[in-house]
Amino acid sequence: MEFDSIAELMKYSENIIGKSLNDIINENEGDFSDKHTMKKTKGILGELVETEFYKYPNNNVSKADFEKLGIELKTTGIIKNSKGIRAKERLVLNMINYMEIINEEFETSHLMEKNNLILILWYCYQTNKDFKDFKFISILLYSLYRDQDIIENDFNIIKNKVLEGKAHELSEGDTTYLGACTKSSTSKVTRKQPFSDIPAKPRAFCLKNKYMNLILNDLLNNKEIHTTPKKHEFLSVIDFIKSKMEPFFGMTQIEIADEIGITYDINKRIPKNINKLISDKIIGKDNELQEIDEIFQYSSYVIKNSPITKNGFKERMSFKNIKLSDFDVDWDNSSWKNYFEEINIINILYEGKNPSIKNGFRILKDVKSLTFTPDEIDCIGRTFNMIKNAIKEYENKTYGNDLDKYVELLPTPKSFEGQIMDVLPKSSKGKDSYYTLFVNDNDSTKVALALTKDFLNKKLNFI
Repeated sequence: MEFDSIAELMKYSENIIGKSLNDIINENEGDFSDKHTMKKTKGILGELVETEFYKYPNNNVSKADFEKLGIELKTTGIIKNSKGIRAKERLVLNMINYMEIINEEFETSHLMEKNNLILILWYCYQTNKDFKDFKFISILLYSLYRDQDIIENDFNIIKNKVLEGKAHELSEGDTTYLGACTKSSTSKVTRKQPFSDIPAKPRAFCLKNKYMNLILNDLLNNKEIHTTPKKHEFLSVIDFIKSKMEPFFGMTQIEIADEIGITYDINKRIPKNINKLISDKIIGKDNELQEIDEIFQYSSYVIKNSPITKNGFKERMSFKNIKLSDFDVDWDNSSWKNYFEEINIINILYEGKNPSIKNGFRILKDVKSLTFTPDEIDCIGRTFNMIKNAIKEYENKTYGNDLDKYVELLPTPKSFEGQIMDVLPKSSKGKDSYYTLFVNDNDSTKVALALTKDFLNKKLNFI
């Protein structure tokens, strides 16, 4: 089926609203008896929309699906729950060709040729329901030009990493809205890159999950998503934070506090959370950031105020306490894997030249970004699986009720070679914290995942 205008395509596409694939196939008096599920054949829903609704054969050509109009077709899910609605996942665009991207400019790139305009068909995703019964609930014509300056900056970050011979170190956390997501069924699949002999995982451009919520939010509020580029003062979270903190580089915590009007009794102990007080005042409080700049609302980031010495980090870096339900799924489908793939950890670093330098007298040294390579994600996965296994062994009562035996199965410090993450007790008695993974009346625990000091120091170039 061919369309002569965007208006004609959009009018026809509206006919899918309120229908499922089964409805469309029945209307066409077709017979689709395939018993595949969404888990087994990810992407088949989009393929069937092409063949059953738009009546054109599925293909893998490099041009846009509706080539005459320059429009690419995508289907993606919306999840509804008690907290509202959100985009189900990132939106995968086209594969990144490491050999070609180094010679491309954003405006004339294959990315823009294929995805300048995207017709997004949104369906309501429901767990344990056959994908052919998902109802389409809305459509949207979207353009990458909406946030062109940020997406172009993201494109160039990805391109420059390939130019540096670091395609194998690409991370979704490197960028803001446009990501480079892994795209292979097994970690054994690799691709050549032009400026390194190290093989890199296949990756595709994608619109990141949080950014999809921005697009969805505009749709729900009936805002026009237009092709006139918006202008953003900041192109990433680290750009924002670094610009705000740089004027205070080289100053002590006390000097900064005095400069920005944080009051405290000098005769008493310096506030233990002085770093947080400073960042709240200069950058904004956590619950205010989304209102300060859109970049915070639709980026995956976490801000850490970190004390360091000239030799690096003084302590491990911990995250939120883990939940038992985190381990109801395997690593590849876990929220933690998705978190570490997409997160950008912004480190505000306060340096004391030696460990004896007291809180308040450390100097604001730098702001550095930390993201994770595929190998590092795999290593974190090993930590996750050790915790999952320990919980399973307890459920099976492999060692009876001897809790210490199960604790020995956990990824405590130096449990395996190359370890970059372990479990950190969050109460004064470590064993009591670990026990909450096994003897617990609710989902919460008193342990957290934590990055090791050695990893942090290596990652941020202190060693």
